[in-house]
Amino acid sequence: MTAARGGASGDSPTPGIPRFPGHSDASGDADQPEPRNAAFSRPRPRPLLGEQRRTTRERQLQSEAERERAEELHVAAVMLRQRRLSLLAAGLLFGLVTATIILEDLFPGVMNRPFWHGFSPSFLFAAVLIYPITWVIALIYTLRANNIDEPRDL
Repeated sequence: MTAARGGASGDSPTPGIPRFPGHSDASGDADQPEPRNAAFSRPRPRPLLGEQRRTTRERQLQSEAERERAEELHVAAVMLRQRRLSLLAAGLLFGLVTATIILEDLFPGVMNRPFWHGFSPSFLFAAVLIYPITWVIALIYTLRANNIDEPRDL
């Protein structure tokens, strides 16, 4: 009689109801999945592989940052050299015009005396030679600026 009620055999007295908590009867719980704990539901990353991936990505980011920094330094150096060159060209032209004005004020007899087909040195420079000098300065500036701008391997 005890065997019929399930006490001696160790089975649950009623099918589908466990005898004690944590014990499940195979017939009743087969169609209901056990609830999973959210902390254990995600697969755990492998630490070594994750560290390798992370360090590889960090190395890539670091090398990209270094490359960008090198490019920024190169661009800054190019801009500085071009600024110096443009200031030199502008200063040269401004200096020649200023020197003509100062020389005309200091030596009016020499600068206003006609010497070639009625042209005085001040008129020759201010009206005739200023244009070829400007073109020569512009040509030198353009050639040097293009040389500075040439892409270089970093």
